[in-house]
Amino acid sequence: MRDNGRGGSSVINNYLDANEPASSEARPSRMHFHDNQRKVDYVLAYHYRKRGAHAGHGSPGHSLALISNGETGKERQAGDIELGPLDELEEQKREQREEFEHNLVAAGLELEKDVESKTQGSVFVRIHAPWQVLAREAEFLKIKVPTKKTYEIKAGGRLAKQFSAMVQRLSSPLQPRVPEHSHGRLKSLSYPFSREKMYLYNIQDKDTFFDNATRSRIVHEILKRTACSRANNTMGINTLIANNIYEAAYPLHDGQYDSPGDDTNDRKLLYQEWARYGVFYKFQPIDLIRLSSFLSCRGPKTEQSFEERLILKAFLLKFVNAYSPIFYVAFFKGRFVGRPGSYVYVFDGYRMEECAPGGCLMELCIQLSIIMLGKQLIQNNIFEIGVPKLKKLFRKLKDETDGGEADPTRSKQPHQWGLDYSLEPYTGLTPEYMEMIIQFGFVTLFVASFPLAPVFALLNNVIEVRLDAKKFVTELRRPDAVRTKDIGIWFDILSGIGKFSVIINAFVIAVTSDFIPRLVFQYSYSHNGTLHGFINHTLSFFNVSQLKEGTQPENSQFDQEVQFCRFKDYREPPWAPNPYEFSKQYWAVLSARLAFVIIFQNLVMLLSVLVDWIIPDVPADISEQVKKEKALLVDFFLREEHEKERAGEGAAGGARRSRGAAPSAGSQPGSPAPSSGSQHTNV
Repeated sequence: MRDNGRGGSSVINNYLDANEPASSEARPSRMHFHDNQRKVDYVLAYHYRKRGAHAGHGSPGHSLALISNGETGKERQAGDIELGPLDELEEQKREQREEFEHNLVAAGLELEKDVESKTQGSVFVRIHAPWQVLAREAEFLKIKVPTKKTYEIKAGGRLAKQFSAMVQRLSSPLQPRVPEHSHGRLKSLSYPFSREKMYLYNIQDKDTFFDNATRSRIVHEILKRTACSRANNTMGINTLIANNIYEAAYPLHDGQYDSPGDDTNDRKLLYQEWARYGVFYKFQPIDLIRLSSFLSCRGPKTEQSFEERLILKAFLLKFVNAYSPIFYVAFFKGRFVGRPGSYVYVFDGYRMEECAPGGCLMELCIQLSIIMLGKQLIQNNIFEIGVPKLKKLFRKLKDETDGGEADPTRSKQPHQWGLDYSLEPYTGLTPEYMEMIIQFGFVTLFVASFPLAPVFALLNNVIEVRLDAKKFVTELRRPDAVRTKDIGIWFDILSGIGKFSVIINAFVIAVTSDFIPRLVFQYSYSHNGTLHGFINHTLSFFNVSQLKEGTQPENSQFDQEVQFCRFKDYREPPWAPNPYEFSKQYWAVLSARLAFVIIFQNLVMLLSVLVDWIIPDVPADISEQVKKEKALLVDFFLREEHEKERAGEGAAGGARRSRGAAPSAGSQPGSPAPSSGSQHTNV
């Protein structure tokens, strides 16, 4: 046991001793350990129930003491009652937690946990990663960090400078009021962290060299690979949470978003400049969002492959569920109804559904407008606002019900880990991506039938951006910080929808609308090159005397007897050799429709390939900047290595001189040591 000398609490193996409750006055910081120096990088939470708390036997107040090797011993007393089923389950969970936490300590992490002073309740295990662990894991994960070398990106010429200055002046009201993390055009060269090349980095304070997102990322990686043999050799914190050994594992937010006064933190800035509807017209503070969290997740190859297959299956189910009514109206409704005298009946006398007199294209337009305005813009946003609030209220009521007696040692000022625990768990970006992908499908697949779909999508996304921002800042626990190269399989899905939309829109124009029949009539059957007589051209004749028994109209609306009626189709008249067969006009229109689909598809694909070739994936100025960064990085390495060698030679020469005669007052000093300050270069 050792005394930390801060606040008088004893620490055993980086834990608070359960026999000595911590003083609330000794913990003014809500994001640090009891010593107010070690930052909380990650939190594990679990619910405990002491022996006898549910059955009324045993000592409800026995204490747990942590011994120096990280194991937990419980003081046995005479007359202990044999463990019941629930007690035995709780004991197994406790032993698994202790082994897992002991393995975390063995990995170099420092832990601090609450005192189990009640018969039941929630316990928070705070985790801190010291510098040695951060440096080791940063090198292992090849995390890029800024070096001492900085450079300034200069505009190409005078005209470019003037244009850039004008754009900055015009867009200044649209810029969020946040600190410039990128310092304008001044940037730092980044290089993967290496403990052997510490001289490359401008390490002024080891506690702040790695930002909060990187620190939590490193701890999360350790949690994912730490094993627990008592839990069937379970690997990682996620499996332990799935087995109810722990309830939650999460990094902390940077503070409260609604803190009074001048207590400014990144979360508060995000709330003020990103998560409010009043700033909908401003640009998003991208740098601040990236520093706060990286909202994407990629794991090992097998895990990534499993996740991608799961996403693909979920998308296919969503695709069928979302678009099947639209496809039915566009391509199937009214296509297989038959004709007068030979209608298609299903389910014992029910005729197949037909489109309204205005045509299926109008019905498709109405249905898409209802989906884009009603479902996408109103229903989804209401659910995204209401459901998290209801879940938060339910979880708060559940915690109050299961909380047991009050803890007298608990501080009146809540800690950040307790506040974050009451938030909704972060479950990933799959639902957000899925919602945007489905919306992208509605906009692109049937834009020919509803050209206003992009406008409604834009209105929805203006609201969606701020709504999601508020949800991430105020309603969800902080996501784990993980850098990713791209959006993974979502890009393939977007690309597939884009290509598929070309075919679908070609068929909507050619089959669902009357665009092709009008062109065929105008250029092949019209006497004067106009559409006069087009409606009459699309109607076929039917002899009403050939109606089946029982299907004739009961009362005629005409004074005289009707012999023929007209219906919309291209069929031979009753007096033709092959009555009611498809006419030549039908085959001409069908050929024109298929020809249009082929031409339209190939033309759009050719244009997309042409645009893709004209506009490169990486702009030329970015490519040039990357090349200059590599050149500057090589030059910086060579200079630092040279200065390091000179410093070593100077130190060796000074040692030899110190063993000889004492240096005179006018002797030349040794070679200067490498500079620890930043080096600036203009590019």
